[in-house]
Amino acid sequence: MQNPHPNFSAVESQPSIHPFEIRDTTVEDAPETAALLDSVARERRFLAMTTGFSIEDTQRFISLVRATNGVHLVATLAGSIIGWCDVMPHPFETMKHSGRLGMGI
Repeated sequence: MQNPHPNFSAVESQPSIHPFEIRDTTVEDAPETAALLDSVARERRFLAMTTGFSIEDTQRFISLVRATNGVHLVATLAGSIIGWCDVMPHPFETMKHSGRLGMGI
């Protein structure tokens, strides 16, 4: 069988060349995630908001994303959160195949 992704065959057989990790977000990540969101929001360039959310609101949002079968991931480098990505599913039956994307680094 021919490899459908020939450009990735060499990468798959070698150790990771990326010094960061991408993993599921936990509610315990809320303090760092909230601080990062606030930092990106204060740049006033890429987000619709100009300040972040409280730690408690961030914990609730992470829990809500999980409860609605959404996706919430963080990127970490040397144990610190350096980025996030969340996809919140649309609530309408005809739009269940899509969601709202949020991300920042």
